[in-house]
Amino acid sequence: MPLQIIDGDLLKIKTDLIAHQCNCLTVRGHGLSAAIFEKYPKADIYSQRIPVGKRNLAVEPDRGTPGTIIVKGRVVNMLGQWRPGKGTELYARHYPESVPRENKIQREAWFASCLVHLEKYMLEHDKTSVAFPYFIGCALAGGNWTNYENMIRAFANRLPTHINVVICRLVT
Repeated sequence: MPLQIIDGDLLKIKTDLIAHQCNCLTVRGHGLSAAIFEKYPKADIYSQRIPVGKRNLAVEPDRGTPGTIIVKGRVVNMLGQWRPGKGTELYARHYPESVPRENKIQREAWFASCLVHLEKYMLEHDKTSVAFPYFIGCALAGGNWTNYENMIRAFANRLPTHINVVICRLVT
């Protein structure tokens, strides 16, 4: 089924899964992640990480692996970025570097890898629908929406036709 873009609230949509992008380092969510974890506290991968002192940084063993997904209930946490935010110099000074080095192109590669993992998960677990937030990877994360939308379109086109892929655009 082709990708659908609808006006609606991701937290109220009736799909099997809702997906959002997360970073690999922090112990607290912001923006949409915070809202998702407020509604689905068991899906909060950030709060399950042990912090380094009082910093918003997880100890090394608790850090995520970029390009992977962590599914908790109906929430798909897509580890599509290493650091929080836009990956600018501000964050580079406060958070350790990834390998390979994080930049916009690398983030897109990690997001694409997450989509491959999500496709496999959906097929193995008989999931028939997934919703993404409009501007995933682009709002707080600073990505290029055209590129992310095209990756989601390609993902939707690879899936069997009975699986619905939706992008929710929140209209205020």
